[in-house]
Amino acid sequence: MNCDIYRKAYLDDLAGVVQRTWHFEKDLDGPKDPLLLSRYYIKSCLIGSVHQDVVVEKGRAVGVLFGSDERRGRLGRALQFGWLGAGFFIQVLLGRLGGRRAAFRLIRDMGWMSRAGEAVEGYDSEVNLFILDAETRGRGYGRALMDRYLAFCRRRGMKRVFLWTTPDCTYSFYDRYGFQRIRTVQKDGKTALMIYAIEIQ
Repeated sequence: MNCDIYRKAYLDDLAGVVQRTWHFEKDLDGPKDPLLLSRYYIKSCLIGSVHQDVVVEKGRAVGVLFGSDERRGRLGRALQFGWLGAGFFIQVLLGRLGGRRAAFRLIRDMGWMSRAGEAVEGYDSEVNLFILDAETRGRGYGRALMDRYLAFCRRRGMKRVFLWTTPDCTYSFYDRYGFQRIRTVQKDGKTALMIYAIEIQ
């Protein structure tokens, strides 16, 4: 395993990891570029991330952990997101994600999840993206990424960290790591999101 700082050369590798894990394209209607949504998701997670750790195996990016410094404020992030979003929505209007109705429905749902998952205050850092390719799990890569991130937080004096995840993700990792579930978000009578936090010692 080799760890590296995120570079544009890793974008398509990581978009493939996202696509294989979360299958965004299953809700799209004939997308011409199925990786477009995963690329956009990674770029949006990258905004505001001061910690950008990538696992590289045999020259291919197979995992990533992005973390923010919430003490910097979110105005700059919002402006960057607006700029990124404008270009993305043009691609959607041009039909790169296939049928617009299905594309905008999925984008709306993803936006809701992001807003609901980040509706907490008083935290120093958020885990913006933490994902590993399924074929690499069980090799200690997730623990290595999390250890490096928490060490980064300690060096920067960031004590309180949060993240959000969905019930279909491997959230038991966070339980074992010492994260506490601080909130559960319901949608249509079902658990949609779980927000976890940890106090770094």
